[in-house]
Amino acid sequence: MFWKSQKFRVLFSNIVPEIFFSSSNDFRKHFGDRACLFGSFFSEFFDTEDTETIRVVFGNVDVEDRVRLVSGRCFFEHFVFSSRKDNWHLAVMCLREATLFKEDREMLQKTFMRFLPETEDVDIFLRKVKWEGFFERFDVSDANAPNKGRPELQTLTSNKICSTEFY
Repeated sequence: MFWKSQKFRVLFSNIVPEIFFSSSNDFRKHFGDRACLFGSFFSEFFDTEDTETIRVVFGNVDVEDRVRLVSGRCFFEHFVFSSRKDNWHLAVMCLREATLFKEDREMLQKTFMRFLPETEDVDIFLRKVKWEGFFERFDVSDANAPNKGRPELQTLTSNKICSTEFY
């Protein structure tokens, strides 16, 4: 199948950034909504470790969509899969690109820890300890957080998280 071929993956990785750079805000919003609900495009980006395209997507959607993207089931599945392949850098990069506030990071961690038992058939206690350590290492001081004076970077509330979360 063409879409699974290396040629397609290279073509796809080249086209997506171009589309994002030249597209309207409505298209970016639609892309974010679709990726949040289905994660279909991000599967390719994670499988090929296409960090550049992931950065382009996160850099061209609004703050609310970034938080929704990393807070949904599809991204949680990508995080777990990446950790199994020892590709932690992909999860770290996505969280950094999302530029989360401390409150958003805490909410994301709680939501993810509730999701984790659904994905693991090994010792869940050990996996939780591993992921808690990951979030602790990732957690940066408020001094490194985005500028809180910018209105578009206001802390997001739980009602703005993707509809695929796990409460």
